[in-house]
Amino acid sequence: MQDQYITGRLPLPEFLERNVEQTIELRLYRDGALVAPSAVTVSVFDPNRKAIVDAQAATIADSYATYTISAATTANEAFALNWRIEWTATVSGQVHTYRNDAALVRCKLSPVIEDLDLFRVVSSLDPSGDQAITSRTNFQSYLDEAWCQLVAALLNNNMRPSQVMSPYSLRNAHLYLTLALIFEDLSTRLNPAYIERAESYRRMWTDAFDTIRALIDTNNSGSAADPYHRTASQPTIYLGGRGRSSWRY
Repeated sequence: MQDQYITGRLPLPEFLERNVEQTIELRLYRDGALVAPSAVTVSVFDPNRKAIVDAQAATIADSYATYTISAATTANEAFALNWRIEWTATVSGQVHTYRNDAALVRCKLSPVIEDLDLFRVVSSLDPSGDQAITSRTNFQSYLDEAWCQLVAALLNNNMRPSQVMSPYSLRNAHLYLTLALIFEDLSTRLNPAYIERAESYRRMWTDAFDTIRALIDTNNSGSAADPYHRTASQPTIYLGGRGRSSWRY
């Protein structure tokens, strides 16, 4: 019998804060619903492939698995990329392995916008207003998805979110991507005319992302390495003689 594909929902790398107790989780899905595993173990590897957590049993509750990493586990480890988390889950007698990228960081980056920021730009999204265009009472799911896409875009452009010391520099990108997602969704259910607004916000998101200039903690000291230099989300290419190029980050 062919194995069923079971999705391990791991939308972003795991950013582990050093010397902080934190809980990681694995949620499995099939046919749009959570799949409860009968057993789950988890291992956490440092960049040298040393097991910081070695095949420990996870807790299964409400159909998903969690494991709490103690503060002492990471207290003496160096900040670094290339950590790895590996889950082994047993479902209906079959063993499935799920791997995820990870990093040990000083501090996780958090969003800086919420529903109020959306309403300041598009008042018709405010459910308490007289002319609300949707019955939704909040837009957290769109904010979350936009944040995931924004962080992934930063990572794909070699910018480490955990080292961004000026979260406000990501505000416009997060704001316009969230609005693009909202109006793309509204256009499929309410009014096709909303697609024009969605496309406009898409362009604004692209421009906002391309113009991000953030203060970066390049040496993991807890403050910006150079308060007078901001790092771009997109590298600038300077073309030189004889086909050479240089990159400035």
